[in-house]
Amino acid sequence: MIRSPPSSFMRVYQPTVILRHDYPDGSGHFDWLIGLRPGVAPGEDLDARDVDTFRCTIRPDELRIGDETIVERLPDHRRIYLNYSGPLEGDRGSVQRLAVGVLPLPEQKPAPWKLEIAWRIDTGGLFRQHLLLEPLHDDSLPPRWKVRRLPDVPPRW
Repeated sequence: MIRSPPSSFMRVYQPTVILRHDYPDGSGHFDWLIGLRPGVAPGEDLDARDVDTFRCTIRPDELRIGDETIVERLPDHRRIYLNYSGPLEGDRGSVQRLAVGVLPLPEQKPAPWKLEIAWRIDTGGLFRQHLLLEPLHDDSLPPRWKVRRLPDVPPRW
């Protein structure tokens, strides 16, 4: 059963997607995009570069409880990539959307972020996942962050 957010409070939800980015030479990685920032209406400007983006070697939605991986923080991507699959300009290859979800805006800014994501699955249902996303502060470029799958807890919404 899918539960709606309680009417006693208003939450702001943002989209999240995982893209497979394939380069013309056959190499590639996953891009994890975490949607819009507070106060920005979806669809206002698809070219706005305000989507938090991470390069991943492992899909975050496939982490098991207790698993962790290191991701690289990339420059903010354009909103259009939240709903895009296809070729990229400038001989940069192509992207394919592999996973789509929503999450409440993190309650804590700046990081670390505890994320409660509801991923849409092929059968039409939802798969809930709790992740901790925190910067490593190791002066690497691009900046590296750790993603850890947390134990499942009852949904907040």
